[in-house]
Amino acid sequence: MQNVIWSNDTDRIDSIVDYWKEEAARLSEDMAKDPKGTIDDACWPVTDILDRAWRQSISDYELPTAARLIEIIDDLDPYATGIAAHAVDENNADRRDECGNLERLELGQPVVFVGTAGLWDGRRTIASIVNMDNIGDIIADSPWQHMEYETWSIDGHDDLRYTGVHHDGTNTCSVRELKEGRDIEPDDSLRDILRKTTPLGPRIRAVYGMPAPENTTKNVEKPTKTT
Repeated sequence: MQNVIWSNDTDRIDSIVDYWKEEAARLSEDMAKDPKGTIDDACWPVTDILDRAWRQSISDYELPTAARLIEIIDDLDPYATGIAAHAVDENNADRRDECGNLERLELGQPVVFVGTAGLWDGRRTIASIVNMDNIGDIIADSPWQHMEYETWSIDGHDDLRYTGVHHDGTNTCSVRELKEGRDIEPDDSLRDILRKTTPLGPRIRAVYGMPAPENTTKNVEKPTKTT
C-alpha cells in the first residue's frame, strides 16, 4: 500500500478532467437558461467545457438544452480539445502546493537517494548524497529528467519513494535522511545505508494525517502440541 503525495500519471490527469466535466454537466441546466451568467460564475476550465458544448450545439443547429449539453460534454475528447493540457497545468500547481506543505519539515542532515534506473542497456543501482533544506525541496525536484510519468509517495516501509516511468523502463528510488555523525562509504551495502539513515515517511504522514504502513510481517503463532 502506498500513500501518494503527488503524481502526474494518466489516472491523475483523467480524474481532474472528469471532475471538471462533472461540474460542467451539473451546470448544464443553468447554462441552457442563462449562458452568460453561468459562464461568469464558473471556474475557468469548467467555462471552457461549457463554452465548447454550447458552440457545438449551436453549430449543429440544435437547441442547446441541458440534455444536449450534457451529451456533448460527455463526448468531448480532453486530449484533442486541449482540456487535458489544462489539467496538466492544474496538477503542476498542485505539486507546488504540496512542496509548500512540506517546506516546514526542515532537514538537519543530508538526504540519501537509493534506487535503480531502468536504462536501455539494463538496470543500474544508484546511491547519492544531497544537501537539501527541507522535504518540500525534495518533492519539487526529480531525480531523473524526461520522465513520462512521475509519482512521489510513502511506501510500505515508511520511506519517501519516487517512481518515474519512461520509454526504456521504470526508475525508482527511496529518499532517507542521514543520521547525525554518520557517512556513506563507497563499499557500503544497502543494509549499511539503511542502518545509517532514517525514513522520512513518519514526518510527512503527520502533515497529511496519512495512516501508518501495514506491518507485512505478522507473527504466526505456532500450534500447540497435544498429547
